[in-house]
Amino acid sequence: MITRLFLLVISLIGFLLPVGTVLGDGTVLRRGNNPADILQPTQKVYIHCDGDQERLVIQTKYEGPAEEMVWLIPVPARPTVERGDPNLFIELSKETQGLDISLTDFVALRYSTAGGGRRSNPVEWHDRIGDYDVALLSPAGAENVIAWLNANDFAVPDEAVPILADYIAKRWWMVAARIHPDALTEITQEALAKGALHPLDMRFETSQCVYPLRLTSLAGGPVEELIYIEGPNHYQPVTLTTGDWNVNTFGGTIRTVPNETGYSAVDHALEIRAGRVTTQSQRHLTKLRRTFEPEEMTDDLLFEPMDCTELLAGNEPNQIGQGATQLGRGRDPNGIAGLLAAISPEALERSHTPAPGVDPMRDPSAPVLSQEWLFGHSELCTSQRSCIWALGEIAVEHELDPAVEAALLHCAAYRCQIIRMEAYTALLKLGSRRLGPPLTDQWVRGSGSLIPFLDISWYPSGMIVTAELDMAADWIQRFGTAQEKEALAEAIAKLVTGLPTELDGVGILGWGNRVPSDSSGWIVWRAAWTEDPSLLAPLQDYRARLPDSDVEMVLPFLLTAEAACGSSEAVAKAARLLVEDQNKLEISDSDGHAYLPSMGPGTSAFRLRDWIISRLTPRFPRYRYTMPAAVCDVITRTALAADELDDWWVLYLLGRLNARQATDKDRLMQIWDRNTGPIRVVAVDLLYVWREVEALLGLRDQAQSAEVQAEIAWALGELGVGEAPEDAEP
Repeated sequence: MITRLFLLVISLIGFLLPVGTVLGDGTVLRRGNNPADILQPTQKVYIHCDGDQERLVIQTKYEGPAEEMVWLIPVPARPTVERGDPNLFIELSKETQGLDISLTDFVALRYSTAGGGRRSNPVEWHDRIGDYDVALLSPAGAENVIAWLNANDFAVPDEAVPILADYIAKRWWMVAARIHPDALTEITQEALAKGALHPLDMRFETSQCVYPLRLTSLAGGPVEELIYIEGPNHYQPVTLTTGDWNVNTFGGTIRTVPNETGYSAVDHALEIRAGRVTTQSQRHLTKLRRTFEPEEMTDDLLFEPMDCTELLAGNEPNQIGQGATQLGRGRDPNGIAGLLAAISPEALERSHTPAPGVDPMRDPSAPVLSQEWLFGHSELCTSQRSCIWALGEIAVEHELDPAVEAALLHCAAYRCQIIRMEAYTALLKLGSRRLGPPLTDQWVRGSGSLIPFLDISWYPSGMIVTAELDMAADWIQRFGTAQEKEALAEAIAKLVTGLPTELDGVGILGWGNRVPSDSSGWIVWRAAWTEDPSLLAPLQDYRARLPDSDVEMVLPFLLTAEAACGSSEAVAKAARLLVEDQNKLEISDSDGHAYLPSMGPGTSAFRLRDWIISRLTPRFPRYRYTMPAAVCDVITRTALAADELDDWWVLYLLGRLNARQATDKDRLMQIWDRNTGPIRVVAVDLLYVWREVEALLGLRDQAQSAEVQAEIAWALGELGVGEAPEDAEP
């Protein structure tokens, strides 16, 4: 009588079909690892198929005595077997945490036979692999295979005999494993019980993606399967499809905009439409999980390439979002009908009906975003956003039916802010010029109700509330009709006129850039970016209504806004303030470098050279927190024309410029010629930021100090000319 306990683990076999092209602007988020992926499943499986060969890695969990565990793995062709990477499933789990949903951020069968008929000994080889004693058995007849297993401590129960015989009749090979006697330690026992003992890694020829499940039914209880499939497609089960399957998809074609922090939301969408993106192909990975009862395992599992359009037909929001993501990444027009159905007026109403007792800022119909909303909003809303995003991505490469534009325009006028904004982005990618009315409506009717939602500071939380208005204003200024632009200016003027006569406080967005910390700061900033002369009078009136003490704190900011709307007097005043600020520059006795004063309480002075280098890679979008580049340059050049400017301050002013002229380099070289030491270091930094390779090469032999020589070597190395010294620091 056979008393040895018995565990059977069988294979997944992948097949390769033609690849379909499968983003984003958004970016995808991964949370920390999930212990349930590592410790809970009975079996963990990884498959990689390339069209001719499959790699199959299996890690099993067995809680009985290690010396009684027998592991049989049928495979359809002669395999190679080696010790698997024990960290593989940890890394796969990390890679597949959360959901891979994009939205705006915003393998015919060939047998390997032994030849020459039946053999009395089916063993191809018998060896130790890691902690396992492993034998490879050829399909040399069921009687021979089963007899060898029973004679060599791989006991087979009677119930398994007909199933094994069937596999062998189909010419399947058998990998038989048990814990090697020399590895029977407490550590091995504990790892095996946790499902953490190293896996077995097998490779063999195959053309189908199949999981022979029938043997597993002999395990005697529920078996949880965690399966990762990598290949040219994502995969879904086509047998035993009933039950609680959990399927998630990851990877595809990811497109990003280079230097995207320099763009507004409108610019970002236009860059994608123009094709100015970098493309990265991330592996297609499908993560499948299901627990099977013994009576359910009546057939082998077959997998086929996933039809992502089918995911859209269900009611599970996360599945809809993943389907939309893959269709959008592949820019596949075959999914348009399903995407439109998911965002139909009826679907929007079903998923955005306000729920009683729900925080209005977290409700799927929230008219205004809150900071907390970004991390806790409705899955339904997220999936519909992904559908809208996918339509925009498909529109970049395909001419779409007018019904798509109509559906997106409906979303652009919907009551939920984030649905509207996602629709704006999709319509920009579509190239629609019909956005004007809904965007103007947001300003004419919506701005007054949105502004009160601003928190104490318009930085950073205020930008969540105002993001839609910024996007709307940006589009209207670029593409709007004269009437729409006039309506925008009138709406902003009304906001400026209604500003309070005292500041609630001052925010610091950078050295020399102090702004009102309440909604006043954003309103004035938005007026400046409109650059509309009709806003000059309201801005001047606002400055006149403020107490002198408040004006003094934010005067450069206010004057720059007036200058942007056409005031030459404001340009002159702002330039004069900029010249006077040179008195705040500090020259260090210790290193001879110039330091800009601290930005406020709790901050220290910082080197001018560090500030200049930071201009090359700003932490935040250039369009945000700054005034329009053109007017800033007018003010800076007016200041540069002043007499008696300190050379250090000239370098600072040159560093402020957004658009350079030939005379700027000439002036920089004059400073180089009449100075030595640290000031030359900063001159080198400016040439580096300007990417003036020839000028740097020309100065290399003129450097009179080791510090300047090291800075030139570093700058040239960073620009790809020579190599930067290992000890060089920017």
